[in-house]
Amino acid sequence: METHGPMEYAPPMEMAVMMLTLSVDIERMGSNWGAVQLQQAIHRCGECANLMSCRHWLGDPHRPATGYRAFCPNAGLFERYCTADRRRTARRVFAD
Repeated sequence: METHGPMEYAPPMEMAVMMLTLSVDIERMGSNWGAVQLQQAIHRCGECANLMSCRHWLGDPHRPATGYRAFCPNAGLFERYCTADRRRTARRVFAD
């Protein structure tokens, strides 16, 4: 069975922006995750039925800080790897 390294999988843009928005500690996450776990998270995001909710939350400067928990299938995973000084604001990425 062929194995792949984590960098061979490109996450959806929303996943990357969500990780930046939540200040996910990518170094810590990378040292604790294997390629399988990363691929599962990418798959969950790529197959998510809540794309519009995600984009709306990411693009809303007045969003509730924890609103992503209501729709993101990777919410718990991301929260385990947030930095202590977690940002709650992000640049507006998605144009209406």
